[in-house]
Amino acid sequence: MSLRQCAQYLTENEFPISYVTVKDYIERGKMIHKSKFDEARKVLETNKSKTIDDEDVLNRVKNVYELLKQGFTFEEIAKKLNSTQFVVYRDFENRIQMLSDKQIIDLGINKEEIISIEQRLTQNSLDNLKKVV
Repeated sequence: MSLRQCAQYLTENEFPISYVTVKDYIERGKMIHKSKFDEARKVLETNKSKTIDDEDVLNRVKNVYELLKQGFTFEEIAKKLNSTQFVVYRDFENRIQMLSDKQIIDLGINKEEIISIEQRLTQNSLDNLKKVV
């Protein structure tokens, strides 16, 4: 991945970070721990990010969908699935949209239910904003 892609990935999945900061961390890491950097580079080169076609990802997306359907929050789902809120959010907001029609049928996902969940989440967010103001 390029530095920009790394920064984008981290921003979308973990925390906001610029590519300049990513570059700085990598450069510092190289200078401090040359041998560990070489080991990490080998691991990074062999690891591939999981896609929606990965069985584990598909199962997690289905679990996220089912738990949201039951009324659980992203935070509660993350705890149940031993994951992070960012992953749960990404699974529902992005990955569920990437599913093919066949995958949707195979996983037992209802498109109308997705819309209903989205509406409920939007309403909950608006209600929470009203409480703050």
